[in-house]
Amino acid sequence: SMGVSSGSAAVHQPIGTRIVEKGLLFSPRTWWGLALFQATSPFRPLRLDVFLQSLVAIATTLVLSLFSPRRLLLAAVLSPWSLGLLATSVIPTMVSFASGFANLTQNRIPPLPSAISTLQERIESGRAYRYRRYDVYLPPKEELTTTLGGVDPQRQHEQTESPSSPSLLFFFPGMLVHHTAYSEVASKLSDHGILVVVLSMEPIRLGVFGGLGASPKRLRKILRQLGDTVVGMTSDSKFALGGHSLGAFTAMKLASQEDDELMKPSHLFLWGASPNFESVHTDISSTSVPCLLVQASKDNLCTPSSKDVLQRFHDRLPKSTTVFHNIFGGAHHQFGSYAEPEDVRYGGVPEIDTAKFHDKLCHVTSKFLLRSSKQDRRR
Repeated sequence: SMGVSSGSAAVHQPIGTRIVEKGLLFSPRTWWGLALFQATSPFRPLRLDVFLQSLVAIATTLVLSLFSPRRLLLAAVLSPWSLGLLATSVIPTMVSFASGFANLTQNRIPPLPSAISTLQERIESGRAYRYRRYDVYLPPKEELTTTLGGVDPQRQHEQTESPSSPSLLFFFPGMLVHHTAYSEVASKLSDHGILVVVLSMEPIRLGVFGGLGASPKRLRKILRQLGDTVVGMTSDSKFALGGHSLGAFTAMKLASQEDDELMKPSHLFLWGASPNFESVHTDISSTSVPCLLVQASKDNLCTPSSKDVLQRFHDRLPKSTTVFHNIFGGAHHQFGSYAEPEDVRYGGVPEIDTAKFHDKLCHVTSKFLLRSSKQDRRR
C-alpha cells in the first residue's frame, strides 16, 4: 500500500522503496549492466575487455592478500607488471567508470509537476496504484468490452478480454527519465481500456542493459502480482511491450527472447526510437509480432544521420507487420512529461502543444493495440 501527501511535491513511494533502490546500487548485476552501457555508449565509451582485465587484477590482489605472506604480496603488488597494469588499465578504467556513473546520476530527469499531479489524482480516484518498482494505471470499470474492462481491485467483476488484444502493456521509460514522467500518457492509454504498467528503472534508469531492471523474469513476477488484484489476470495473460527512446530498445530486446513462449508479446510499440544508436538495436526482423513505430517530426535525437542508418534500423524491425506513424510538430521530450532539454540536439523545438501531442500519440497507439489481429497491416 501507499500514501499520498496532501499538497506535496511528489507521490510517496511504498515503505522501503528507497532502501531497496539504494541496495540495488551495490548489486553486481547493476555494475555489470553499467559496464555494458559504457562499453556501447556513443558518448563515453568504455572498453569492456579493459574493464574485465581490471576486475581480474583487483580480484587477484585480494586473493593474494588472503592466502600469501605479506612479503610475497608486497612483491607482487610492486612488480613492474602490477604497476604497469595499475597505471595503464586499472586506474584509468576505474576513473572512467566512476566518471560515467557520476554523469548518469547528475543528469537524472525528474517529472513535470503536471505528471506528479496526474498520478496523485489517479491514485486518489482508484484508477492507479504504486508498487515499489512499477506503477499501474487501471481502465474505467465500465469499459467491459475492451481489453481490461471490468478491472476491479476488489475482484467484483468479470473480465471480458478481446481475443486479439493484449490484456495489458508493459511500458519502459526513456534513458534517465523518472517513470512518473509517463503518468499522463499512461493515464490516457488506460482511458482507452488498456491496463498500463510503467516500470521503474531505478537505480540507474538504463533498462536495456543486463541487470538494470528489464528481464522476462521481472515481467513474470509482475504478472503474478497483478493476478492478486486484477480479475482474470494470470501469469500467461497476453501483453504488449512498449517504451520511449532507450525504453523502446528495451522493449525490442525483450521481444527478441525466443526461449520462453509465454513471455512473447502480442504487440510491440516504439516511441521516439533513434536510428542512430545502433549499438543498442536488437534485430527482430524474423519475428511476426505486430510492431508500431511512432516518431515526431521535430525530434532531433531521432533524425537519422544518413539514409543507410535509417534503412538498417528499419531492416531490424518485423518485415511484414510493422506500421510507421509520424506526428507532425512533436519533439522527443513530448513523448513523456518532463522538461525540454537545454540542448536542442537531444530533443528539438516542438511546434505542437504537448497535450495535443499526447492525444495523437495515445490515439494511434491504442488503435494499434486494440484492433483485430485479422486487419491488414502496412509496412
